[in-house]
Amino acid sequence: MATLESSSTATLAPQYPDRYVTLESDLEYEVLLGGVSDTKMFHVQLLTSQNLLDTIFDMLNDKDQLVGSFGSLKVKVGDLVAAVFPKDNYWYRGKVVQTGSSGRQCLVYFVDFGEEEWINEAMVQPLSPDLWEIPFQAICCSLDNLYL
Repeated sequence: MATLESSSTATLAPQYPDRYVTLESDLEYEVLLGGVSDTKMFHVQLLTSQNLLDTIFDMLNDKDQLVGSFGSLKVKVGDLVAAVFPKDNYWYRGKVVQTGSSGRQCLVYFVDFGEEEWINEAMVQPLSPDLWEIPFQAICCSLDNLYL
């Protein structure tokens, strides 16, 4: 757990999500570290969002909630999807940010954690409409005046 201090009104979001969490200025937030993109950019989740993340996880990993059959979705850039994260084989919300030249893989940005992974399209499904409206929980951050 870390504390994130917001010094100005900011919308902290990666370059592609449409729905994101906003932070109020001059407040401190307790956060959990999510995906780390490089030495200057990382993603966090608000500690207060943990129950919401658990609910999203449970909904996505309930076999009765899957919308389509495996391999039935032809994805395009910008699609909001449910995708299997290859490191743990669980379903998470994602957004397609790139498609592969072979048409069998796509680069998915996992909107609640800030990670990106190439995923076989057979492991990507349409996102259930009841999960579209929930703001993305990954908050993109960077460190100011960091010299390495």
